[in-house]
Amino acid sequence: MPGLLQTVNRLINGNSSSDSPNLENVYFYYSEIVSQARNPVFYERLGVPDTLEGRFDCISLHMALALIVLKFKSGETNRFSQDLFDLFFADVDRNLREIGVGDLSVGRQVKKLASNFYGVLAAYEGCLQNPTLFASALERNLFGAQKADPLTYILLGAYMQDSVKRLTQVFSTRTKTPIEWPELR
Repeated sequence: MPGLLQTVNRLINGNSSSDSPNLENVYFYYSEIVSQARNPVFYERLGVPDTLEGRFDCISLHMALALIVLKFKSGETNRFSQDLFDLFFADVDRNLREIGVGDLSVGRQVKKLASNFYGVLAAYEGCLQNPTLFASALERNLFGAQKADPLTYILLGAYMQDSVKRLTQVFSTRTKTPIEWPELR
């Protein structure tokens, strides 16, 4: 079986690989996560900054929710979770190169973003356990210097909790089940 990055590159570029069905599932769910994070409602209605950083932060939010759910499952999901994480950062690497970040600094940038992501993951996991932390975690990790209306934090907190429930159901199946994300109104 080819290496993960080679397979990931084939999947990202639209060349599926029948020798890696798990990676095809990983790519399917990664695409679902990225598609939801690109939903215009986050940027146009909720005020997430429509910048490279804001879009990365929104993808990070959705990736964190998926990885939090997968963390509490056992067996094959450990590999699935790692492959999902690897695909995320392989895509980050590819996107950095596409926007012109020099080859010599891409690795450093990816390491920095991965390190930041671990902090985001811990913050979101903490607020799912203690909902009083939603506003501060979202302000720091999704909105940055751009403050949101307090009701936006409440709405996003409820969205995150509902997303976790839905992801738990989706990841309980062994099939490519589309994620039905909560509607943001």
